[in-house]
Amino acid sequence: MEESSRPAGLPPNPDKRSWWQSGGKVTGWLLGLGAAFITALVTGLAGQVIGVVFSGDDPKKAETAVVPQRTEVRLMRPFTSAHRLSDDFKVTGRSEGSCQDGITSSDPSALVCAGKDHRLRDPCWRNYFGRSVACPRSPWDPEVWVYEQTNPVRFNRNPFATDLPWAMEVLDPRDEQVYRCLIIRGTSDVFAGMRVNWNCRTPDDTGEGDQAAAQALGKPRKSSGAAWTVHFSLATASDVRIVPVMKVWK
Repeated sequence: MEESSRPAGLPPNPDKRSWWQSGGKVTGWLLGLGAAFITALVTGLAGQVIGVVFSGDDPKKAETAVVPQRTEVRLMRPFTSAHRLSDDFKVTGRSEGSCQDGITSSDPSALVCAGKDHRLRDPCWRNYFGRSVACPRSPWDPEVWVYEQTNPVRFNRNPFATDLPWAMEVLDPRDEQVYRCLIIRGTSDVFAGMRVNWNCRTPDDTGEGDQAAAQALGKPRKSSGAAWTVHFSLATASDVRIVPVMKVWK
C-alpha cells in the first residue's frame, strides 16, 4: 500500500523508513568492527616495534625468542639454616682470613676477605653462628673458598660498595643465546658515558679474565611489571643494544 493511500492515523509504512533509520543497527555493527580492526592493527605494530628493539633488524627473531616476563632476583645463601655449608658447594681451599664489608655485591651482608696469600675474594658470605665465611667464584660455579674469620664481625655498610648486581643472566634475542655476566673488579672501559661493568660468557665458556664473548654496560633498567633491561654488546660487534635481563644475583 502506497503512503498516499494509507488511512489517516496509521503509522508510516516500515518499508518506507529512511536508510539511516533502517540501517542503524548495521551502521553500529560496522563502526564496532572498524574500531576492532584499528585496535588489532595498532597492537600488531606495537609488537613489531618491541621486536625491533630487542632483536635488531629481524622482527621475526622476537617471535621465537623466549623473552622473560619478569626478572628473577636472587640472593646467595651458602650456609643452610642448620649453619652448615650447603651441599651444592665444593670446598677447594681453607685458611684463616680477615674480612670487611664487601664491595662488588649489592647484598649488604656480603664481605670481602683475604688470607695469608693476600688474595682478595669478593663477595663472600658468613655463617652467622660461627666464624666460617664462604667465597664462591660465581653463582654458576660450585667451588668455594672457606675462611675462618679472625677479625671481629662488622655490620657497617662499606661506603664503596656497589649498588649493581654481582651477576646476571641476559638474553640476546638475535640468536636466543643466554649470557652469564659477572661484575668486573677494578678499572674498566667507558662507552657513551657508561662504564663496562660486566664480562659476559656463554654457559659453555668456563674461562676467566677479560677475554669475554660480550660485555654489559651501565646499570640495569629496573621494572616492577616487566623484565629488566641492560645495555649489551658482543666483543665482535660494532654496536651496543638493549637486551632483557633474565636473572640477577645481588
